[in-house]
Amino acid sequence: MAGATASNLTLTDLQFTNAGSFVVRVSDQLGSQTSDEAILALKPVITSQPQSQSVAAGATATFSVQANGTAPLQYRWRHDRLLIVGATNAILNVGTVRAADAGNYAVTITHLTPLGILGVASSNAVLTVLGPR
Repeated sequence: MAGATASNLTLTDLQFTNAGSFVVRVSDQLGSQTSDEAILALKPVITSQPQSQSVAAGATATFSVQANGTAPLQYRWRHDRLLIVGATNAILNVGTVRAADAGNYAVTITHLTPLGILGVASSNAVLTVLGPR
């Protein structure tokens, strides 16, 4: 890194392009030595939360989330804390809504880093089902 000549490195205004491994090389008149790698990994950031909604029974409800992070991002939607099998996209469609579909919907967004899996959970979006069908 150009200009990084001090004994410590401070990164401000971190961007996902800053993620990666860092080493420092220290040298004097007797030689030089390179440090072990230090890894900087950043968790995804949600830029648009899923929104609560009210829909008539029999209609379709659509929840969506937008996030920034190191690709590929993985999405896992939950309904009242229970994992929805196959719901692995940024958009969740609940088709032919029934009374049993009412409740809280949230998504966890993760990505794999050299340090393991890092993730973030959305806020709950409430689905209210109007009228019987």
